[in-house]
Amino acid sequence: MSKILITYDRLDGCNEVDLRKLVSVLSACDQKHVITHKPEAQITKRDLSQTDLLFLIRPTSICALELAKAARRSGIFLCVMYDDDLINIPRGPFYEHFHWRRNYAKRTLAISDFLLSPNHLLLAEYKAYMKKPRALVLQPCVTGIEERFAPVSSEKTPLKVIYAAGADHSPYFNRIIGPAMKPLFEKYPGKFAFTFLGVKPDPSLFPADASVERLPMMPFRDFISVLKNGSFDIGLAPLEETPFSNRKGIIKYIDYSMSGALGIFSDCLPYTSVIRSGENGLLVKNTPEEWLKALSFCEENPQELKRMAKAAQNDLLQNYLPDRLVESLKKEVPEFFSFTRHTGKVHFFKNPLSHCLFAFRHMWNQKFLTSKTIWPLTEKARNLSERFKERGFFSAMKYYLKRR
Repeated sequence: MSKILITYDRLDGCNEVDLRKLVSVLSACDQKHVITHKPEAQITKRDLSQTDLLFLIRPTSICALELAKAARRSGIFLCVMYDDDLINIPRGPFYEHFHWRRNYAKRTLAISDFLLSPNHLLLAEYKAYMKKPRALVLQPCVTGIEERFAPVSSEKTPLKVIYAAGADHSPYFNRIIGPAMKPLFEKYPGKFAFTFLGVKPDPSLFPADASVERLPMMPFRDFISVLKNGSFDIGLAPLEETPFSNRKGIIKYIDYSMSGALGIFSDCLPYTSVIRSGENGLLVKNTPEEWLKALSFCEENPQELKRMAKAAQNDLLQNYLPDRLVESLKKEVPEFFSFTRHTGKVHFFKNPLSHCLFAFRHMWNQKFLTSKTIWPLTEKARNLSERFKERGFFSAMKYYLKRR
């Protein structure tokens, strides 16, 4: 039995998925583990003094680095987990302001005891930053089956299609799938209904009478509820063939399949590692013509669509439950099963600047995140960033102020 503390950046909406996964996996390792979790800005010296293993999820902040240093000084086993290539985020108007996060990530990796990642390419690259490399590919797993699982719906018209992703994925749809929309609706009028969650497609890509619903970004629990109760038939996952994209996880395969939808994926990593096209999903080349063929196939072969969706659900329930990971973990990371820490005092908050930043982040968490106002603020920031790309800084600000 170990006392395990999992911490994360609360401003990063992707962390809740990883948190659930880690809690499920560690509980499967030993049900007697005492597992607690807190945002990294709220961790105290007392929390660390009661910790044997510290997990940092996607650490890229000064808060995470200070926690890593404290764990190193105090003899706490430190494990970090990355499921996106946060060190090599493509540069752009929005991300350039956060390039300093890459340095914090590298410095955190350098003093970590263990690295987990669901992507073997990402794992191989990030191991190079560690002084004493110990790493393991953490296979994807399904958590929260009760609240996420929805049976595959019966055949119906229209077919309900969802594309759920961040606003930065909108160009993928506009370039890869968008040109196929008008031919699709002309060929099958009234047969498709599209829902975009977070993604902002170009309206000119659709006919005027097309059934298109646009939903904003939302907290993870609301997102899961939309997927479960939406009775979706098809989930879209276009992705460009780039090193950054290849290092992503397969969360869309899990989300779509658990909701009863058939996933249609770009024929590239990471999806080619788990999708057997025609069995548990469809792999499609990144051309509008191929995406049109795939959607047409689903409309013309509803029984095949349902068969593949059910096969994907069975695949997840048979091969991706946390219990399946225990054997590989027992061999590679015995610390996850039983770990006794021999240490003295916990040294924390030695840097006054870091202390001030911790306090500021804690205040931000309490004021904005708990009141659920961060989502519209984030949406406005993304909108403004997109305007910068389209119009340039001064034109975008002029446009924005006029709208105000």
